[in-house]
Formats: sequence, C-alpha cells, structure tokens
Amino acid sequence: MKTKDAFKIALLNSRRISVKRKIFIVITSLCFLLLSFLFCFYKTFKDVVNSISYGQNESKIISVYEKTDKYDEYKKKIDGYKNKNIVYVSEFENSLYGYRDLDNNLGFNILRDMKYYTPKVTKGSTIKTIGQIICPERASDRNFDDLKYEELEDLTKMIGKNVTLYFKDGNTKEKVAKTFKLVGTYNADYSYSYNDCYISSVDYDNIQNETKEEIKGDLVVKLFDIYVNKYKNVKEVNDYLNSQGIITSVSEVDDAFVNYSLFLSILLLVIMIIVLTIILSKFFKSYYQEENYNIALYKALGFNDKSLVKILFFELEIIMFIAMILAIISLIILSIAVRIYLKQFVSFRAVRIAIPFMAFILYYVIISLINHSLIKSDIKNVSKYSVKVLSEL
Repeated sequence: MKTKDAFKIALLNSRRISVKRKIFIVITSLCFLLLSFLFCFYKTFKDVVNSISYGQNESKIISVYEKTDKYDEYKKKIDGYKNKNIVYVSEFENSLYGYRDLDNNLGFNILRDMKYYTPKVTKGSTIKTIGQIICPERASDRNFDDLKYEELEDLTKMIGKNVTLYFKDGNTKEKVAKTFKLVGTYNADYSYSYNDCYISSVDYDNIQNETKEEIKGDLVVKLFDIYVNKYKNVKEVNDYLNSQGIITSVSEVDDAFVNYSLFLSILLLVIMIIVLTIILSKFFKSYYQEENYNIALYKALGFNDKSLVKILFFELEIIMFIAMILAIISLIILSIAVRIYLKQFVSFRAVRIAIPFMAFILYYVIISLINHSLIKSDIKNVSKYSVKVLSEL
C-alpha cells in the first residue's frame, strides 16, 4: 500500500469522533501542555538566572581599595597593563546621587556615559555633548520594590526638557545644583535600573571634582574602579591585577551555584520528559491495541501488517497533531495572560516567558518515531488477537 493511501484511510478514520477519541485527544493535549510548561519554565528560568547573574553592570567593575600611599605604585601597574577589554579606569570616585528633592532624599543614581555600560536609548537620542542626560523610560526616585509599573514616573514625556539635580558637597555639605537636558530614555526592565541616569564623562568628572570629599591622612579609600567590557573578561583582568600584588574587590557571581541551578533544572526537565514519554507511549499503545475490530476488518480485506502499521501510525499522528495544536494555542493564550499580569509589577518586568517551539517540534518528532517503532514491533500480536476477535463475532 502506498503511503498516501494509508494516510487517506487514517484521515477517514479520524473523522469518527468517538468518545474514546475525544478522551484520547484531551489527555494527549494535557500531556503536551504540561511538557510545554516544562520547556517554558526551563528556558525562562535560564534567561532570568543569566540576566541577574551576568547581565548587570556591577558584575563588570573591579574596585581597588587601599591606603592612599599605594596610589602611585598601583597607577603605574594599571596604566602599564594594555588590555583591550578595559573600557575605563576611574580614580578616587565616589557614587554620585543627584537629588530632585533634597529634603526627602529623592533622586537618581548618576552614572558615567560609556560604551558597554550605557543602555541602548529607546526614545530620543544619545548623549552628544555636555549638559545632557538620559534616564529610564519609567523611573522612580524612591524604593520601587513594591511599586506597580504604572506607578512609576513616565520620563518620556520630559524628553527635551531640563532637569535640575542637586548634589551634596562632601566637604561643606552644601548643595550643588546642576541642570541637564533630558535627551533620551532607555528601557530599564532588563537591568532593574529604574533610578539610574547617565551623563557625559566631562559632566561626571566636573561634579566629582566639585563634590568630592578631601582625603586627609593615609586612609583606606577606593583608589580605582576598572570597568571591563564583558563579564566573561573580568577574571582575566582581575587575575592580572592580583598577580601584580593589587588587592581587588569584585562583585563575583557564584558560578557553581548558577551551574548547579541550571543542571538541576535540566535534570528535572529530562526526568519529566522521560515520564511523559512513557505515559504517552503506553497510552498510544493501549489505543491501537483496542482497535482490534477495525484491524480484523483490515486483515479480512487483505491488508498486510506493513499497511496496518502505516494506517495506525497515521491515525495516531493525526490525533497527536490535533492535540499539539490545541496545546500550543492554550500555551500562547496562557503565556500572554501571564505576561500581561506580571508586567504590571516592577520586579517581574524583565521576565520573558519563552516558548521554545523548536524543542517542542523536536519532541514531537521523537515521540512519533517511538510510536512507529512500538506499532511495528507489536503489530503481529495485535493482528492475531484481532483475527480471533473477528472469528468470535
């Protein structure tokens, strides 16, 4: 029998929407849906772990804390280290905080505009000259952990307008006012930096010089911050500095914990895939074993075992395909609903619900091959039993 003829027969049989077929489709759809959730959970978990662990700017900065008498020695060693992965080296810099409301301690973290660190501008333009600033699309000048996204201030409406920030003088404690033009905004969901704004290096250095507290005596201070382009290059730079006797401070990522978490999630995914595969295979096997009457009729009409394998295989494939489509549609609807719900919360804005269609299709192919193998190996026993059933009618 030709393959297309077997498919036509299977297609005709599939039009018989019996209660058993409906139950079979529903159970298969639920299994596929559960499997989809597992794939989604693993992919989403992996993306979130990598984002939190390796996607933050803090993990790319190497700080050097030491007494001031070490400055000249360390500077000579750092300046002599020509590494293309080093973006910038700052000296004696403290964190800058620009207050919009000094009395209520409300404001923004002010950072230096530099390649590999400044986020991509989504609205407006990048910083091109002094006196310009870029901030998040939605911002909070206070603790935002429990805020909903709609409660954040929409700074896109302020593009082109001036923003006045106040900085505390480290020596006199007086406030120093600086006015910037907001030229662009960026999406802060990925980095959770809803109160980080960026200004030019010239502006940043000027404010540091005007507000920096005078160092008196031989104190332990932050001598340098070494900015590295990517997290994967931090170890190389840090190892060199350590080899030169420079003690460093790095916001280290616990790679062992990250790898363990990902390994555990993969292990659970594999176990669940195996369990679901066994359940589906047994369910499929029970399906065609119960088709004794139809198989007996096919045998009486002269169909051989090879033809029966094709017909039964295509019947299961059609049912599996319907079940898979239903599962995918359900998954898409659920993922959209969950995404809409989570996006209202600041803490979950960066979560991307990933639907790994390729993994899903690959699993579908694998389970199809398993079904074909099971039918082929079991068809003789089923055929013998079906003939016996027909003779008893």
